Amino acid sequence: MKKHRQKLQTNGLWSLLICLVVILFLSVGSSLAQQITEEELTTSDDQVESLYQDFWAQFSQEEEKSKGVPYFNSSSKQAFTSDKASQADQKIIKQEQALHSQDLEVPAGDDYQVVNGNVPLFTSKDLESQQNTWEAYSPLDDLNRVGQANALLASDLMPADEDSRDSLSHVEPTGWRQMRYPGQVEGSWLYNRSHLIGYQLTGQQANVLNLLTATRAFNVDGMLPFENYVAAYIENNDVHIRYRVTPVFIGDELLARGVYMEGYSIEDDGQLAFHVYIPNRQPGIHLNYKDGSSHLE
Repeated sequence: MKKHRQKLQTNGLWSLLICLVVILFLSVGSSLAQQITEEELTTSDDQVESLYQDFWAQFSQEEEKSKGVPYFNSSSKQAFTSDKASQADQKIIKQEQALHSQDLEVPAGDDYQVVNGNVPLFTSKDLESQQNTWEAYSPLDDLNRVGQANALLASDLMPADEDSRDSLSHVEPTGWRQMRYPGQVEGSWLYNRSHLIGYQLTGQQANVLNLLTATRAFNVDGMLPFENYVAAYIENNDVHIRYRVTPVFIGDELLARGVYMEGYSIEDDGQLAFHVYIPNRQPGIHLNYKDGSSHLE
């Protein structure tokens, strides 16, 4: 009995000792685990800080290289440049549309008015180098009036000297109310069937999309000198010229108030460049732009 009691006491001591060891182990392990976790977190923060510093050091170097200009790789820079060009072109288009809807005041006795410092309002896309010539005419509107005419001119588009010209007598553009004023108008007849893009530049003769009613003074003294200038420049310099003519109609008037003419030579970066407004009027004659009727002043 006595031996059995001693054995129980011994077992109790061993159980107590084992419990103390387990508690100590758990306590030390928890402390170590917490220490390791804190060390790992501290190391991660250090790594982030290091990467952050490396990034800004690299960025500063690139910014210094570009002298304050934001740094782009080739692809992003190209996209950025293209976007900026597109925005600039959109601004030019809006400016051109707003300006070319206006009937400008041209001093009496002047055949034309220089516009925008004589700088045409072509976009960068308009002036891209191209080898193939072309011409484009707006469709007639609801009142059968002509619209803007565009072209890329060169010698291959110009008619040969021996080409015969078709008759225009069957074409009657809007506002065609022909009158004779002998002694007041050269040749006596008030109106001409005037080409938006001159015949000598494209060979277009009886194209109804290219003809408007205009006075003798407008045609001979206004448009013709610029058309001849462009034709001579092409022949003498073998260049392409971006060309545009925009008629101005106010409201539902059938007779154009005038036209804007623009030209720009491509290969020599605008050695030929002009932007003018030519009023559709005749000295000594009052014009009714509503229908093209007229009378002496």
